[in-house]
Amino acid sequence: MSSLLSLPISLPPAANLAAAFVAANTFETTVSSIEVTHLVKGTYYELAITVFCTLSTSSATGSRTPFLFVQDANGRIIWQIPGASEQAANTNGSYTWAIDVSALAVSGNNRNVMPLPPLPLLPTYTIGIFVDSGQTGDTLGSLSMQTLFVPSGPYGPDDDTTTPVATPVIV
Repeated sequence: MSSLLSLPISLPPAANLAAAFVAANTFETTVSSIEVTHLVKGTYYELAITVFCTLSTSSATGSRTPFLFVQDANGRIIWQIPGASEQAANTNGSYTWAIDVSALAVSGNNRNVMPLPPLPLLPTYTIGIFVDSGQTGDTLGSLSMQTLFVPSGPYGPDDDTTTPVATPVIV
């Protein structure tokens, strides 16, 4: 994490990088058992550092693939990153996307690790996870996200009424 602020990211001029902090974040909207989302509020720019989930698949035949995605305010997908491998029916797997990972990796027991681009999420952007080819009974779980929060400056909607618990950023 010592190189976190030296990543090749570009923030708008109003961003207050000196007041940045790292904290846990949540996926507050469950669209279905196989899709969750988080809407970036107006108070902060957010940079996802790590995103983690588990996927439990039902016995329904077919392979599934979790995707991490980001949408802009108009719902256009800016990018999406698939899990490193497909997951078969009746299995459990874990998926980690992280900014300090340079290549896809899959180890035993369906443990998948994928690179995460250092893309700042602007207010009104959405980050989420969905399961492609998901079946009835499939479930995402153990959802977590570590995020770098950067105050977004004096303009934009200030509708974020909760302040994350801060962890100092190591520079």
